[in-house]
This record gives sequence, structure tokens and C-alpha cells, in this order.
Amino acid sequence: MKKFILLLPLFIIGCDAAIENNEIIRLNEEKQALQDDLERKDSIIFVIVQSFNDIEDNLQTIKEKQGVISMNTSGDIESESSRRERIIEDMQMINEIMEENKKKVRDFSWKINSLVKEQKAASIKLADFQKMIDKLTAMVEAKDAEIAGLKNDLLSMNMSLDSLALAYDIQGFVVEDQAVALNTGFFCYGTFKELEEKGVITKKGGFIGIGKTEQLKQDFNTDYFTQVDITETETIDLFSKQANILTSHPSDSYKLEGDDESVDKLVILDPVRFWSASKYLVVVVE
Repeated sequence: MKKFILLLPLFIIGCDAAIENNEIIRLNEEKQALQDDLERKDSIIFVIVQSFNDIEDNLQTIKEKQGVISMNTSGDIESESSRRERIIEDMQMINEIMEENKKKVRDFSWKINSLVKEQKAASIKLADFQKMIDKLTAMVEAKDAEIAGLKNDLLSMNMSLDSLALAYDIQGFVVEDQAVALNTGFFCYGTFKELEEKGVITKKGGFIGIGKTEQLKQDFNTDYFTQVDITETETIDLFSKQANILTSHPSDSYKLEGDDESVDKLVILDPVRFWSASKYLVVVVE
């Protein structure tokens, strides 16, 4: 009995120590849980704030790109191809940034809602974060509207540029056609009978059939002529006994080559002067 009485205080002290130890363990666990929760919330808040800053930076980048695009749309047509490529690249970048912004806003909103649902964020000013979400959403939507307007402007610009390019191409064709026309000549040769039958020449003047001269018909048959590039045509083969140039050409701009009994070819000495009076050459041969 005496031993029991002596051991009782030690037992009580041991129980108290065990209780205190358990309490300490429990308090440490609660402290750790609170610390973990705080770190988790701090991590979420950091991500949210970082996302907010990223979105604002992205919107600033878009604003700068819009300014660049506006400058590019006011250039001249000479750099049209490279300018259009730069605009397309900038618009693609803007679209990518806008998609990234929308994703960040969705993630931003999801993180806030997760804190609310867990009811572990009483110390966090959720209302302030919701205002941030609303502000970012409004900014993104406003930027979407601006970009839509910019796309319409670019579409109109491209249509105008396409029309201008088409007009430029048409003008190029016109200039080319004009150059071809300026450098085009026509010739034919044959006996008087052949050329008369083909509707190229006739005889006029004289008296009672006497003294008539060979002349180019007023409405001569152009289909009988051969087309040539006057810048490349230097000679025309005739291979005849005699040759008479019926159409008007400066006498010093050409010569007939051959011998006393034949004319082999017509040599054009000065193409510009030779074809200046007439783009049609008619040679009567025998």
C-alpha cells in the first residue's frame, strides 16, 4: 500500500507529461497544417498576381503592335509585298497573345473560385481579386473589339491594295501592248498581179488606161501582210529580178542588195526612220 502511494505521484506526473506531449504534437500538426495552407494560398496569390502582370504586359505588347500595323498601312505600294507580310505576322502574333490572355483570365478565375469553394481564404480579399478578374475580362473584350476593327481596316486596305495592284498589272499590260504595237511592222511582196488579186494594191490615174500608177489601196487587205518586230528585222529576202518599194520610206534608211540582174534582199539601215512614215511595207517584184 505504501509503495502504491509512493508510485501514484509518479504515475500522475507521467500522465500529465504524456498529455502535454500529445498536445504539443497536435499543436505542431495544426501549426504545420496552417503553415502549409498559408504557403499554398501565398503560392496561388503569387500565380494570380503574376498572371495579372503577364496579361497587362501582353496588352501593352498588342498596343505597340497595333501602332506598328497602323504605320505599316500608310506606306507606299513599292514595298507592298514585304509590308503585307509584316502585317500578317503582327496580326498572327496579336491573335496568339489574345488567346494566351483569355486562357490566363480563365485560369485566374478558376483559382479564385477554388479558394472560395474550399472556404479557406477568409483572410484573402477575394472581392478585390474578383474585381481584378472583371477588369481583365473587360480589357480583353475591349482589345478584342479593337482588333476586330483593325482586321476590318486591314481587310479594306488589302482590297484597296489588291485593286491598286490589279490596276498596276493592267497598266503594265497596257504599256507592254503599246510597246509591242510601237515595235510592230508589216510587210508583203509579190508581183503586181498577185498583190492586186490579194486586195493590196491597185492602179489609178492616167488617161484612157494610159499612165496609170501603182498605189496602195485605201482599204487594203491587212491579212495578207506578215507581222515583224521592227527592232529585230534587219533584212527581208526578195529573190527577184527587180523590186520597187511602193510604200513611203526614207530612201536613205534602206538599200536593195543584189547584182545587175537580180535583187536578193532589202536591207534596213535605220529601222526607226524606215518605219516612221509607214508601218506597212509593200514591195512589187518581177
